[in-house]
Amino acid sequence: MRMWYLLAAMVLMLAACTGDSQSYLVITSDIHLSNPNGRWPFTTKRFEAFLSTLKKTPPQILFVVGDMVDNARYMPDRSVKAGDKDYWTGETELYHRLQRLLPETEFRQSLGPGHDFIGPVSLDLAAEKLDARNGSMSWNEHRLIWFTIPVASFWPSDGGYRNSLSEDQYTWLIEELQSTRKAILLFHVPLRTSVTLEHGKWADGSNLTIDPRDRLYEIIDKHSSHISAIFNGHIHKFIQTKYQSIPLYLCPFFDHDCYCKVYTNDGELHVHPTNCS
Repeated sequence: MRMWYLLAAMVLMLAACTGDSQSYLVITSDIHLSNPNGRWPFTTKRFEAFLSTLKKTPPQILFVVGDMVDNARYMPDRSVKAGDKDYWTGETELYHRLQRLLPETEFRQSLGPGHDFIGPVSLDLAAEKLDARNGSMSWNEHRLIWFTIPVASFWPSDGGYRNSLSEDQYTWLIEELQSTRKAILLFHVPLRTSVTLEHGKWADGSNLTIDPRDRLYEIIDKHSSHISAIFNGHIHKFIQTKYQSIPLYLCPFFDHDCYCKVYTNDGELHVHPTNCS
């Protein structure tokens, strides 16, 4: 009997540390699913294997913060060419098929420019097929809020700058933040911090982080007291840093199978990066 009580106590302690196994989230980004003749077909096999590992205790929600598909292929000279509409459709159908491995899990996603939509694949088409442009949903005491930054990189310049979102999108975001007490923001292109700025350098002189003149910063600053965390993607490197006082995470699946396990305990948000190095 004494042993039984000890085991029960250990179970209770573990539950207090890890939260409800059925109410945790998995947040990742940059899967880059590829057709068999695509640029990185190995990513598809790795993501399928990853989903299989979650079957025993599936997350309530699996959120991909952009670049679900790669939509690119190598040409004979090893240059990279974006796929056409049919090519993209094949990869998005692949993404939907893989979701069936976790029927108890709700899949959500935001869009990444340059892969999820580019050229003949418009933002509107990608949003329709992937159900991913803007959205929000309640989870425990938090509200997940996601949206799409349509620009993949920003040039350092002293010239004029146009905000990356439309006025309607900014208004929608403000209304969402005003109506929630605890928010989690998810969007693919990262906010600029000293850490993301350093790792976001691109060969052509641009940077993969949002220009600090963007109105998004003003909105987040104003509502920072009730934003629990921000999740971005785009840079293929695990990053754990802060924007102002807000924890900021990049948990890219490419190419270390990195993801963040997220749960709450007594209303507090806990983020556990896994396979991230």
